[in-house]
Amino acid sequence: MDKKKRSETLDLIGHVPFGVAGIYSITNRLTGQVYVGSALCVRGRWATHIWRLRRGNHHSRRLQGAWTRDGETQFAFALLEQVTAEQHLLTIEQAWINFLRAYAPRGGYNTSPLAGSTRGIKKTPDQIERHRQQMHESAHPYFVKHPDGRTELVPNIGLFAQANGLSASNLRRVGAGQQAMHKGYWCRKATEQERRSFLA
Repeated sequence: MDKKKRSETLDLIGHVPFGVAGIYSITNRLTGQVYVGSALCVRGRWATHIWRLRRGNHHSRRLQGAWTRDGETQFAFALLEQVTAEQHLLTIEQAWINFLRAYAPRGGYNTSPLAGSTRGIKKTPDQIERHRQQMHESAHPYFVKHPDGRTELVPNIGLFAQANGLSASNLRRVGAGQQAMHKGYWCRKATEQERRSFLA
């Protein structure tokens, strides 16, 4: 990301310190419609949202459409609530989704009425095929960089995601260069040589 884009991104997301976990919102100033999410690293998640929205491939088609139509300067990013206990993130996110009506057809941009769920998201045949391929590739080792900077080689990104409360598909997007980070995690596929030495 060049300096100008980095500066514009910082202007959008304010100065929430890196590593703060909690519930956040993305609000359209023109319509009042809102997207609510939760993250172990809100700042990193916002950066990912902005990156995907600027590329035109955000998972929320409604949010993407509004972003494209109204322009990014019409959106406000806010930390709704800081959460220190990870196990409470989804419960608190659900309360905020309900309170702000973030899923209501005309009231919000969330694609599912349930926090942390993909229920309600209709997949295209291409998405289904990509998912099938991803499942096939799930045994491929990945190098994963944790939010604390620690790096490890994991044999199965799907199992790693499940064990750490992450989305395997989002981690795969990170590994494919389609997403900047997922909940503060960065990863890449191990090379064939690294894979062979890992399996040896």
